[in-house]
Amino acid sequence: MQAAGLTVHQLTASMARRLAEGYLVDPQLTIVVTQYSSQQVYVLGAVKSPGVQTLKRNTTLLELIAAAGGPTPEAGAEVILARAQTQEEARSPGKGTPKTEAVRVNLEKLLAGEVPQRLEIERGDTIYIPKGEFFFISGEVIKPGRYPLDRDTTVAKALILAGGPNKFAALKRATVQRLVHGQRLEYRAAMNDVLQAEDILVIPQSIF
Repeated sequence: MQAAGLTVHQLTASMARRLAEGYLVDPQLTIVVTQYSSQQVYVLGAVKSPGVQTLKRNTTLLELIAAAGGPTPEAGAEVILARAQTQEEARSPGKGTPKTEAVRVNLEKLLAGEVPQRLEIERGDTIYIPKGEFFFISGEVIKPGRYPLDRDTTVAKALILAGGPNKFAALKRATVQRLVHGQRLEYRAAMNDVLQAEDILVIPQSIF
């Protein structure tokens, strides 16, 4: 029978009526939509394959991120689910400027399955993973490399993240290399100085 243009409820009621016409007594049936061809969402930002994804029945936020190839190494610490007003709200007069609801989810907890609430994904939703901010630490530390930049990350905290200085470190001569108007400048670093995105903290070797 024709299903196009009908809601699930309408299609269920129509099939029940036809089955009751000489086939079954009080037929009970359930119709499940396995995939929507016209319901799409957008997965953007720091994912491997950003773009449009088709919304399947009961598709989760994690499944949509996986369908986009998963987060890139540059991904930040959170996922933003942006939801615009519904069509009914858009048609209602006196609503003023359309507003977008934004739900923020910790990316690490989402990937680990530690997000308790189940977020319902709707047609037209935008899932955005912003790029994270990072700093770098090099020189005489236990674990030099790149680290995520949290708010108010000081030089002292950066050293802790890097496993601390090794026995050859000259902490009093530590410097920070920072991009300023496209140029990388070098400053003497104190333990309570706050780092910025893309800073390079350099711990030199002691001359003794």
